[in-house]
Amino acid sequence: MRQARAAFRYPNYRYYMTARFLTPLASEMQAVAVAWQVYGLTHRPLDLGLVGLAQFLPGIFLFLAAGHAADRWPRLRILRTCLCAFSVCSAALLALTAHGPTSVYPIYAVLLLNGAIRTFHGRRASVSAAAGAEEDFPNAVAWSASIFQAATIAGPMVAGRCTG
Repeated sequence: MRQARAAFRYPNYRYYMTARFLTPLASEMQAVAVAWQVYGLTHRPLDLGLVGLAQFLPGIFLFLAAGHAADRWPRLRILRTCLCAFSVCSAALLALTAHGPTSVYPIYAVLLLNGAIRTFHGRRASVSAAAGAEEDFPNAVAWSASIFQAATIAGPMVAGRCTG
């Protein structure tokens, strides 16, 4: 019988899973914080919807380009570039917050860029590259999906706890 955590024997898989957890966790926490900030500026529920739309809309227009990029360039390079770009977006949001934004439009601009990055990040290096042995691949995929879902659920929960 195979071990339940067989994929975690491989250091690259552990690194990948750490990033797989922390990236959506931080992203979801940031989304909640930005939504509160935008609502605090405008006091309009419509703007909360526009926050989500600004992050979703680039994916509709860029999914073909992102797929092409994933086929053309090394996926590890795309992953690293996306993680660096996410950091730039977070720093831009921090700078906007530190200067006390009076308008939501600069925030929307950063969110559009963040949405574009998410589109390319969604085509990131596959779990198979980090999973190690072929027989551990099903275990690696199962853990990958579970960890991503846990981070997606925990992010808003942690952010809500911190802002509430």
